Amino acid sequence: MDYSVCLLLLLSTISSVSTGQFPTAQMVKEWVDQMQKELISLTDTASGMENLIQIYHKHRPHFSIETNNAQQLVATAAGNIEKLLANRSQALKSGHWKQPLPQAMH
Repeated sequence: MDYSVCLLLLLSTISSVSTGQFPTAQMVKEWVDQMQKELISLTDTASGMENLIQIYHKHRPHFSIETNNAQQLVATAAGNIEKLLANRSQALKSGHWKQPLPQAMH
């Protein structure tokens, strides 16, 4: 549902009130609640959240939720990057990169 549908919904609700009658606080609250529900639904649809939820429930046995240690994750990533750079440096020094690149790489 897009914003034009939400606006149309709001306008149709407002138009049901006679021109001489100001909406009550209860009516305004109902409109706000309805708009909130529509916006949440729109956001979920646009973000694909519903699909992700369905995928999670379908494959739930394959997932696990665990806490992690952010410092340990960063340290591990930094170590992996250092190893990658050291391997690259060693390969450059040994001349393994002097071969011409495949035609697809150009």
